[in-house]
Formats: sequence, structure tokens, C-alpha cells
Amino acid sequence: MCNKATQIHTVAGLVGAGIGLAIIPGTARNLQPRGVHLLEIVDAPEPVHVALGWLRSKEDMPAVRSFRQVTLLVAQQLGAGRRVTRAPREDCGSVAREAGR
Repeated sequence: MCNKATQIHTVAGLVGAGIGLAIIPGTARNLQPRGVHLLEIVDAPEPVHVALGWLRSKEDMPAVRSFRQVTLLVAQQLGAGRRVTRAPREDCGSVAREAGR
């Protein structure tokens, strides 16, 4: 039997109901799933490359500018030694991405 779920809280709930086990992000600790024992995987994971995109035609909207600024700031703070770079894209505006180690 195989259950597939895309939401962290759903996966944690299935595990808590005794329906299986799962590898889930460490943020699941914030959910405090009842009866679920969480173990940290200590092997260093490969970096995750994330992109932020927006339509060029919406680039000057205050909400887009604010979201972009906050996202880049948080990415830099969480990066702990990694760089956040900007790469122009023809079809979707600018993109922020994490530079590899």
C-alpha cells in the first residue's frame, strides 16, 4: 500500500496515525505532530537552488518590489556563506538564485 501526500502536515498526520514513515523537512517540528518521533538526518544535504521570478510588465508594482526585496533579504540571511545572485531572463524578468558552493 502506498499513500502519497504533498502537504507536510498531511504526511506527518499519516505517520502519526501509524500508516507509515516518511522523510519530511525539519520544519515539521513546528507542527508538533502527536506521537511522531523526528530524527535529524545529519549528513549535509546538497544545496537547493531556488529561483524567484516575476513578469517584467509587473516589475514596478509595489507588491512585487516589496516581495522581491524581502525574499532576497531572507535568502541572504539564511544563506550563511552562500551568495544570492541575479540572472536576467528574457521571458520572465529577473531571477534570484543561490550560487553553488
